[in-house]
Amino acid sequence: MSKIKFTAKVNHGKIESTQEHQEEIQTAETIEIIINRQTISSNQSIIYRWLNNPFEIQIFVPLTRDEVHESN
Repeated sequence: MSKIKFTAKVNHGKIESTQEHQEEIQTAETIEIIINRQTISSNQSIIYRWLNNPFEIQIFVPLTRDEVHESN
């Protein structure tokens, strides 16, 4: 038994995959499909979206302890 894991889009109920994956599926006797739904709600907070889809900052300099507790 071999396992192949890939992410694919679904278009009108059909799984869109690469030719390589299609050949693997066509020659397999049985397959296992796990569906992970990724829905984006319009009322999700931006913090929630950033936690689930973090982005990298090229130059990041964290605040010092004094800067964090500095009051203006």
